[in-house]
Amino acid sequence: MDDPKSVEIFGLGANGIVSKATERNMTQISAVYRAIGLIANTIGYLNIHVLQDNGTDGKQRLYDHPNHKLLNRNPNGIMRALKWKQTMQQLVLRWGNAYSEIKRYQTGNQLMIIHPSLVTPQIYEFPGGGYDLRYLVSGRQEPIASSDMIHFTGLTLDGVKGQSPISDMRLALDGELTRMSFNKQFYENGANISSVLKVKKSLGNTMEQKRAAKELMLDDFKRRNVGLDKAHSIAVIDEDAELIKLGVSPKEAQFIENGQYSLADVGRFFHVNLAYLYASEGKYNNYEHMNTEFYAHTMLPWFKQWEEELDAKLLTDQELDAGIKHKFSVKGLLRADVKTRAEFYQTMTNVKAITPNQIRDLEDMNPEEWGNEPLHSKNFFHPDEAIQ
Repeated sequence: MDDPKSVEIFGLGANGIVSKATERNMTQISAVYRAIGLIANTIGYLNIHVLQDNGTDGKQRLYDHPNHKLLNRNPNGIMRALKWKQTMQQLVLRWGNAYSEIKRYQTGNQLMIIHPSLVTPQIYEFPGGGYDLRYLVSGRQEPIASSDMIHFTGLTLDGVKGQSPISDMRLALDGELTRMSFNKQFYENGANISSVLKVKKSLGNTMEQKRAAKELMLDDFKRRNVGLDKAHSIAVIDEDAELIKLGVSPKEAQFIENGQYSLADVGRFFHVNLAYLYASEGKYNNYEHMNTEFYAHTMLPWFKQWEEELDAKLLTDQELDAGIKHKFSVKGLLRADVKTRAEFYQTMTNVKAITPNQIRDLEDMNPEEWGNEPLHSKNFFHPDEAIQ
């Protein structure tokens, strides 16, 4: 899965510190790591049901459909479902695209991930009219047909290939990596910035002698006094020299403030509320409101794209015509606190909108023989019902 061009795209600053954001190193920023991990893990742990819409007769889960096992147990011979979904989602969040080739065998389908750096989608025009996509894969002669490639995209400018979020986030991420690099060097140098070692006498008669003497004196001073293990120690200066500090504190350098701005930028780019990035600014009165916003503004667009792509690539036209489709199971994501759920179930029971077994299913409990009919409430009744 390593990008074969990774050596070329890494930007290394002083002392080998990465100062340019890339698709691979962007998660060195903790807020980016948290945002990508949060979205990818949510996609990973939610089941994907195969449903059949029977109209007025409701929806039926097709547990025996081969796609149920494919998407919730074994997408391929080397990954379990959670890992495959996590990997696909984090690839699209980093590179703007995620690809899985559909290998169709007599024993069933398998979904094999191909790294985005190796894939180039191209529009193909049929001789008789119409368009389709073909996917060129590095190292392979024949392109992969669109019907055999699951493709998720981030923001796209042409509707075909997703745009790497790095291109939009680079200014903010480069600034944060630079801040982290500068912060690292700040503390490695004993929390002193731009100190001057002033010598009151000449260090030599020629430039070469002065340069050699300066380097020797500086190396000796740094060896004895610079570094975290020597912080707060007493410096001893010889050669009739004077140490002049020109630095400022981390607070004065606005490290903390700049870090907060970076945190907010990451939240905006990934549509993740600051509360989920562990920022003090993001506060909610209850757990339910947090999950509702996360579902509606962060996850719902991803759910919809996954469902549409899986429907198009893993279902036949006959199955689609029969009302079969894929659907994420989001009840765990939208689960409210115990008190709120109890009040909701009570209200739905009073108007006969839900049965005990439906409630038990929502709470992951086994059904009961007596639970298939709505409970009767003395406060609510249908107009056609006789009052006893």
